[in-house]
Amino acid sequence: MTNKPNTSTTMSHLKKLSDILDKQSEIVDSALGKTKNTKKINSPLMYKPHGACGTVTGSAHFVHHVYSDKYIAVDCGLLQGEGDMASNAVSQLPIHPKKLHAIFLTHAHTDHVGNMLQWLRAGFRGKIYCTDITANLTLVSLTDSLRHQDREEDDELDKMLELLPTLFECPDRVSNANYGRLYQVEGAPGLLYSFTPTSHLVGCVALRLFTTKFGQKQCDIVFSGDIGPVIDAKTHGGLAPARQYPNSVSGVVVLESTYGDKAPRDPSTLLSKNRLSALAKVIKDSVTKSPDARLIIPAFSLGRTTDILTDLFLVLTTKRNLTGLPKDEIAYINIDSKLSKDYAEELSKAYVAAKASGEYSWLNPDSELVKIGGVEFLERFLSAKTEPYQEYPTPYGNVVINWGAERPEKGLNIYIAGSGTTLHGNVCREIMENAKNPNATVVFCGYSSDKSLGGDLRRILSAKPEDRYDMPPLSFKLSVKKNSSPKYWQEPADAIKINIADLTQFYSGHADSNSLKHYISNIKKLPNSIPLHLILVHGSNAARFNFSNELKTFEGVNEVHCPSSNYPWFDVYNKVWEFPDLGIFRSSMTVFPVDDKGKSPTLSQVTKAVVYTLVKKLGIPKPEILSGENGKSFLITDSLNTFNHKVEILEVKEGEFCIQADTQLGTCQTNDEFKLRCFPWETISRSLDETSDLGYHPVGKDKEALALKNLIYDNDRKFPIITITKLGTDNTCAKFLSKSLLLNNGQVFLVTMLGRNHSRDLGLDVRAGEGVFYDETPGSKPVVFSIINPLDSAHALIKCLNRIEDTRRNTLNKK
Repeated sequence: MTNKPNTSTTMSHLKKLSDILDKQSEIVDSALGKTKNTKKINSPLMYKPHGACGTVTGSAHFVHHVYSDKYIAVDCGLLQGEGDMASNAVSQLPIHPKKLHAIFLTHAHTDHVGNMLQWLRAGFRGKIYCTDITANLTLVSLTDSLRHQDREEDDELDKMLELLPTLFECPDRVSNANYGRLYQVEGAPGLLYSFTPTSHLVGCVALRLFTTKFGQKQCDIVFSGDIGPVIDAKTHGGLAPARQYPNSVSGVVVLESTYGDKAPRDPSTLLSKNRLSALAKVIKDSVTKSPDARLIIPAFSLGRTTDILTDLFLVLTTKRNLTGLPKDEIAYINIDSKLSKDYAEELSKAYVAAKASGEYSWLNPDSELVKIGGVEFLERFLSAKTEPYQEYPTPYGNVVINWGAERPEKGLNIYIAGSGTTLHGNVCREIMENAKNPNATVVFCGYSSDKSLGGDLRRILSAKPEDRYDMPPLSFKLSVKKNSSPKYWQEPADAIKINIADLTQFYSGHADSNSLKHYISNIKKLPNSIPLHLILVHGSNAARFNFSNELKTFEGVNEVHCPSSNYPWFDVYNKVWEFPDLGIFRSSMTVFPVDDKGKSPTLSQVTKAVVYTLVKKLGIPKPEILSGENGKSFLITDSLNTFNHKVEILEVKEGEFCIQADTQLGTCQTNDEFKLRCFPWETISRSLDETSDLGYHPVGKDKEALALKNLIYDNDRKFPIITITKLGTDNTCAKFLSKSLLLNNGQVFLVTMLGRNHSRDLGLDVRAGEGVFYDETPGSKPVVFSIINPLDSAHALIKCLNRIEDTRRNTLNKK
């Protein structure tokens, strides 16, 4: 008979062996010059969301490598044309730039690098990790940005610009760009990183931060950056190669969601032949209107301009028969953008650069342009500074490319300029100059918000001609001297004759929802069984909300988070947010119940009805009911004892009862969990008092918006107000707040899109995706929260509501 081992003795031996191995490891580390961090580490990586949490610009994220106690930023983007511009200030950052060990840049668009000089001025002096072309493009971008700075700041910012090149650390300058390979982050022992191209832009990469050495737990986090749609570069035929996919051992991915709420694009739009045919049709429609047609193309200076230029050349040469343009007529393409010229010069170098293997680092060898002209032709084609005026006589017809402001008055003229968003720049002036020209066409090939000049133009031209008389004019804010009154260039809506064409689906640099799903399903998970925790950023609140609902049922996805910048740190290893304990939430409601015969029940009957309803709804054992001096009370808790409700029922007077609940909420991880733990007032109210009103008030008309404003600023108001904006047709947040938190202690207003416009006209700062809590004291600072996740401001909301509830209870006790 074999004796069973003594478990305690075995564990003791293992503990001693572990201690010996740890000691040996410390000796080895010491010999190698490595100092072991002695503090207890629960998770090697912590993540903090900050920028682009509900917006599509202003990307900035933070990571804490706990073992080395180093803080790292991922992107330092500028918020542009949306949200609160104050968030661009260094003072708003969760980690001051002086404390940052390093910055990683995913790519060189302004919404990812635009705050770099301000961070340098604030004291950042660490390494900046990115691809070589991203470093070069970032220098171009920030040099250009200095032209728009106040003159008194130029000297200091110039010094920062001179410092910047000395900080770049680009692994592909020496390693032949082995994408997916792990490199050491200097000064942070055990922290590694890798880059993986995403096809959004030349040099654009996803970032993986990985740690698994020197006693650290194996852990990683992936930042997708901006993801392009190109999966098959051969059929796409553009200049850039297809996207690649990173590895992950933890399954935590910070994922962009710019087009998460858009209808999936037709896969055929990613085929070269279809894209070129669509562009040819736009040209043909314009030429048919007039031989002196004008095509105005708002294009992002970086990437989109060169993509459009490449396709225009292909269409005007090899596919001229589809354009309706005579073979003997010269086609002029004018690029009126110094910044585009500077970018093109850098892109030219990047496209022709080859690795030691002979493969190109950033060029798609199946590019249509390369096929007909070769790499040497491409290099000349994009040499905007060395050859700004280029004539191309071809067998199909002649094309002139002019990287300058001059353009012909006769014949087809194609004008490309920024900004691509039509918020500012030369292209806006061009649109205004041609607003009344029926022979001009604006060709949209990228994102422009509803608040932009392009958005206003789409709104006017989508209306019936007879309805345009009452519409606001097409308006463009002109640049004026500092401290001067703003001036506007305006054209009456009914006078607008310019045409529009939309090719955005062919040229969008962002993946749609289906393409994003394809991306996450192709992330190389090690092991394959790990579930994904997706953190959605870089998208409007509506986009994130809709996309998160899709992803919750997507295979392999465990949890989807839509954080705001108010969210705490995220423990990457344990996959939990470090939310504070919400403590006790005190709430109450007065009810006037009647029985089937119209009579008021007794206190005991009301108490039994409340208990019965709670037991049935929550599926818990019946609690013990205690009789006190003022009424009845009982305690209920959930099955896991994570939260509880202490309930007291008082008879205020005959037929009037007050139900008071003290809810121990504990720590919640999700909005759904927060909602679940709140006392189920709606259910109780419905079972006792059908006359109780726990609804919200809609705000969609101008009169309703005015009434809301007057109520908010009424000095005699003694109750709180919450305003909520709609996410499409969704009203769940308004229902939850009115039926679970505010009850009949205050009022909830649901503001529709139309109501939002009316409210803004009246001076109310009502933003999409946000809620605002105004407490019972008019004029006090309101609490702003995300309507996707009220949990981000739950602590502040509960603090205010508890104060209001305490006042109410004190008043009740005095009676």
